[in-house]
Parts: sequence; C-alpha cells; structure tokens
Amino acid sequence: MSEMVLSRDELCAAFQLSGRQPWLLPSIWGEDCDVKGGHESLRRRKLASKRRLSRGMAEFIETLAHPEMLLDIFRLRVHGRGASRLSIVNGKGTFSLIINDDRVSVGVTDLRSALRHLWRGVGSVKTLPAGAILSAEELSVLLLIVSMNVYDGETPGLGTFAPEDVLRDIRMGLHLPLLAQTRLYFAEHRDGSLDVNEILDSLREKGLIEAMYGENDNGRNLSISSEFLPIGLIIGSPEVIDVLSVVKGPESELPDARTLMLFRFGRAVVAIDLLDEDAFHLYPMRGEDHLREVLEEFLFQRVNLKEELDSLDLMSATLIRRGEISKEDYSSASRLVSDLR
Repeated sequence: MSEMVLSRDELCAAFQLSGRQPWLLPSIWGEDCDVKGGHESLRRRKLASKRRLSRGMAEFIETLAHPEMLLDIFRLRVHGRGASRLSIVNGKGTFSLIINDDRVSVGVTDLRSALRHLWRGVGSVKTLPAGAILSAEELSVLLLIVSMNVYDGETPGLGTFAPEDVLRDIRMGLHLPLLAQTRLYFAEHRDGSLDVNEILDSLREKGLIEAMYGENDNGRNLSISSEFLPIGLIIGSPEVIDVLSVVKGPESELPDARTLMLFRFGRAVVAIDLLDEDAFHLYPMRGEDHLREVLEEFLFQRVNLKEELDSLDLMSATLIRRGEISKEDYSSASRLVSDLR
C-alpha cells in the first residue's frame, strides 16, 4: 500500500469491515467515529467495496490488529513547532502512522530508516561524565531540580537550592508535567509525605548534586555537581525531547515493553532508559555511532522469556516449600507458567 492519508472515520470503518477491534491503538480510535460515513468514503476511494476491504487495506488492518511490534516516537520541541508523533507498526508489513488530530498519514517504511532523524546531527560529547542508575523517586526529584528556575536564575540548574525548595515545587505539582511522558508519577506525595531529604542524600552519594559551603551556606544549600552539570543542563533545558516506546509481542501475556527518552541540546544527547518500574539508566551519548548502537539494541534485542519463566517456576516451588503460599496458589502459578511456554 502506497503512502496515503486516512481519516479517523475511514480507519474505524476499515476495522469494522474486517471484523476487528483496534484496542492496541487507542490514540486513533474513538467512540465518536462516523463509521457509515467512513465506509462510504473508503468506497469512493476504491479502498473498499460494499462488504470488504481492498487487498492492500486488508493487509494494513491485519498488521494493525495483530502487530509483532509497536514503536511510538513522540517528539517535543521545547521552542518552535511543538509536538509531533510517529507510530510504527510492524507485522506482516511495516507501516508508519503519523497521527494528527483527526487524520492518520499511512506509509510503508523501514524501522532503521525511520530512526535516522533521531541520530542525524548528533556530535561527539566525550567530555560528559558517565551516567547513573536511579530509582523512580530519584529520577523524579532530579528532573525537577534540573528544571527549577530557583532564585530567578536565567539558566535552570545553575542556582543553589534547599530541600524546602524541592518539597515546595512537589507540593505545587510542578514535577508532574516533566514526567507525563515517562509514566513516572507520585501525585500522592503532594501532601509532603515524600522524604525529600533521603532522596537528596542518595543523589549526593551518587555524585549528582553537592553541598555548597560558601559564606552563608554551611553545607545546607545544594547545587548540581560540577561533574554532572553538563548532563543536568541538557535535561534541564533541552531543545528537543524524544520519547520512544516499543512493545514487542503486544498480544503476549508478558510483552517486552521499553521506553527510552532522548534529551537533545544542540548536538549533545542524553538518554534515560526506563529499565523497569523503579530503575532508570541515565547516560550521555558519545556521538552518532553510539546513539545508533543504542537505538538498534533498543529495537531488536528480545528478552529471553524462557529464562524468566524458569525463574518464576523455581521461585514458586521455593515459596511453597517455605509455606509462604498455598498449594492452590502454587498450582495456579504453575499452570500460568506452563501456558506461557
């Protein structure tokens, strides 16, 4: 199928004609679709007959309904043209979907070529320090700190701050917009229950922030550490943020899902890799070749599901021997593991 533009109504009608439901693509599915009007439009464009889709459209919907991989690239330009989105669905064919408010631009693409614009123009950043592994709370607080405009400083992250400044902004909810694309959120801590001092101590131990010992500081005020400052400035005041989310085998009981964020300032890029629900790897790219390697590994490496299931089986057997779960729970878990194999 060549490149084309479909309305939401046409896409909804195409799914209905094929007898399928697009639950995996909520961003292009809505209850307010005019299915009848969409069907009539498909017929006028010779993409469907009265009762069935054309061959090209049928293959397209089959890929959307039963994908092997979903890749979503959300790009936010901090200054300029705003946000854009490119979704790539890979199955029997590989289709790119450029999603707008009411239309979807469909094209046939290649996964590697679709990512070229992400590494185009990336320069060498060998002077940047190594990265760090952070918890969800640490990353949340760090992202807030590097974007704070404390004491009316012109550049985020350069000013000194105190734990009270961080807690104040969390209570005001100022951390939430930063985390909207990462699924990192802890709005329940807006009442001040978050132990900010403990998190700041952990960030100090990892060398990301440091205490200030000036004339009026006495070690109480804090600042981004001099070693981490280059990375802090990039993620604190980026020109472009790319959020890549990939799901492999989305119909599986245990799909392989990952999210990678790329913060770009000029030719420098810093990556935040969401390893799991509470572990995040933050590290700088060392140039275009490094970024290409990261993106290709991100897309094409698969989790060894058999090893994970064997571990689950062994853990279940251990728990039953210890009496921590019942035989019924063990039998249920064993059936689940067997079914997934």
